[in-house]
Amino acid sequence: MNKDNKHVKVNISSITKWFKDKNIGTDKMLLLGLAGVILIISPMFSGKKNNSNNEASTTAVNYEMTCKEYAKYMEERVCEIIKNVEGAGNVKVMINFKSTSEKIVLTESPYSYNETNEEDGAGGFRTIYEENNEEKVIYDSDDSPYITKEVLPEILGVAVIADGGENPVVKEKIINVIKALFDLSINKIAVVGNGG
Repeated sequence: MNKDNKHVKVNISSITKWFKDKNIGTDKMLLLGLAGVILIISPMFSGKKNNSNNEASTTAVNYEMTCKEYAKYMEERVCEIIKNVEGAGNVKVMINFKSTSEKIVLTESPYSYNETNEEDGAGGFRTIYEENNEEKVIYDSDDSPYITKEVLPEILGVAVIADGGENPVVKEKIINVIKALFDLSINKIAVVGNGG
């Protein structure tokens, strides 16, 4: 047995002793060992190449949501949260947006300034100021404008219809949840009971 194998054997026996001291059974030790082996060998089978150019293009997720889809998504999420408020019961939510989302594109603004002083033969003197500040949009490889960020639409108000909306305690809880989620003032939140 060479020196390296003896070192590994000592480490394995000390690890085994530690598991026994902690009352961790053999089945849990085997599961932990198997999980470790899977973590070590899983990158070999992922099919990813170590090419930095490919990595950048494959990690970008190109997903766009329309304004209607965004509104529906937000309303469903808020509805799920409010349903968990004690006493709320069945809930319907409508969110009113001020505008649509805004995409900010990457631009380049080369700036140049030139000042020319001229004197003519008759003794006249003039200064010419020339300023160039042209903004150019930067495009990606697909000839689409490169978007640096997207500003989500501003929320104007939220309306909630809940079975327990007539109860003042439930109503206050629902209003507090919406205030915390969207940083809205109370006059932009309406909570009413279900008329059914």
